[in-house]
Order: sequence, then structure tokens, then C-alpha cells
Amino acid sequence: MKKETEVREVIEKIDVLSEIYSDLGARSYSTKEQRDMAKLKMELIKKEMLLLTYMVNSKVDSFVP
Repeated sequence: MKKETEVREVIEKIDVLSEIYSDLGARSYSTKEQRDMAKLKMELIKKEMLLLTYMVNSKVDSFVP
């Protein structure tokens, strides 16, 4: 049961990060510096989502005997 809870929490984190990623992409930026900063943030969020997805897959694989 503990692993299932951990998986749900990680999936919720992925959902939140996905929303933040979308918001950053949808905004309009007035300066090149702001655009570049948003791109960097989006890159970091994307990498974190990939790592969290890997964690979820690893935990789900451990459910199967």
C-alpha cells in the first residue's frame, strides 16, 4: 500500500509540473532575458518530469511479481 501512495504522489507532482510547464510556454515575455529564463525553467521542468516518470515506472514494475 505504501508504494501505491508513493506512486500517486509522484504522479501528482508530474501533473503539477506539467501545468507549470504549460503556463510558462503560454506566457508572452517582453524581453529576450525573460524568454531565455523561461526556456531554462521549462528545460529543467521537462528533465524533472522525465526522472519522475522513470521513478513511477520503476515502482510500478516492482508491483508485478
